[in-house]
Amino acid sequence: MPSRFPKYRPDGSFCVKLILEVKTDDPDKMAIIVQHWLDEWVLNNQTWNWFERTLHYRDDFRRSPFNIECSTSWLSFCLEGQPRAEWWKDWIGFHLLQDLQAAFIEIGALRKIIDCDEM
Repeated sequence: MPSRFPKYRPDGSFCVKLILEVKTDDPDKMAIIVQHWLDEWVLNNQTWNWFERTLHYRDDFRRSPFNIECSTSWLSFCLEGQPRAEWWKDWIGFHLLQDLQAAFIEIGALRKIIDCDEM
């Protein structure tokens, strides 16, 4: 039987890691810049109007993206989901990633989303 994605904790929360393509000669600097951008993005995107519905970031996520890691070819970060998160996939796929990719020409396609404890 395939395992359920994401893996839910006993309280219903979960943690997913996004892995994206990136092209950078300075991964340490890129990680710092992306962390700052993500923190600012969360502050500026506490609500989002999505198909005539107002969504609240904190309804789906416990905190800002964290654990930013970067190499010359990939960038990853984690998102911790709330127990009753309904719109977390929409936040990621139709809002956060689109804005992130628009802000950084170095960041390419999403490679995969995995449970945080898989790597």
